[in-house]
Amino acid sequence: MVGEKTFRATWERLAASVQELAQRAKQRVITATREAESSSLSILGVANSFLLWNLPDSYGAGPLERVRIVENFVWVFPIVLTSPGYGIVGEVGYIALDIERAQVVGCTPVETVQQRGRKCYERHKEEIEAAFLQARRV
Repeated sequence: MVGEKTFRATWERLAASVQELAQRAKQRVITATREAESSSLSILGVANSFLLWNLPDSYGAGPLERVRIVENFVWVFPIVLTSPGYGIVGEVGYIALDIERAQVVGCTPVETVQQRGRKCYERHKEEIEAAFLQARRV
């Protein structure tokens, strides 16, 4: 049988070790979260850069979603039509980026995006123009 002093000393060392491991795990989670946020912002920049060079300026990348395809992960963004004063008008396509290479691996064809954009604009034309006029008055 172990004496009370030995038991307490062992218990205190064990508790300190558990606390240290918990702190390390917490720090790893914080670091991973920061890296993921940084990575997602850089990926978002790649997506928007691609859209800027291939579509008119009223298109951009919407909220991202991480998707696993076979063994690789990709970020998938909706391509959204936007308007000043109104904001996001609607989704008109998708763009996918390889996470590791930070490269576009696929997207809805540009012609399809533009056709959907025109239709989306026509559906919301009155609301968009009203929001634009209201923004100009302010």
